[in-house]
Amino acid sequence: MEENKELQSTITISRNPSYDKHKLRTVGLDIDRVIKFNNFEKIEVTQEELDAIGMHRWLIVHKEEGEL
Repeated sequence: MEENKELQSTITISRNPSYDKHKLRTVGLDIDRVIKFNNFEKIEVTQEELDAIGMHRWLIVHKEEGEL
């Protein structure tokens, strides 16, 4: 099962700066990535984590691993 987790592609996301005053729901992320995300840094998540967070106006999806 561990190998399967390593093979999961990652998706780069960040927080939309225009939502800086809003509290956002970041279910399933560890505290280090939540802090980076709330500081408007790009973070990597799996598709499963992205599904848990959901697609919102405040979420910017930059690219999936392997995408050109």
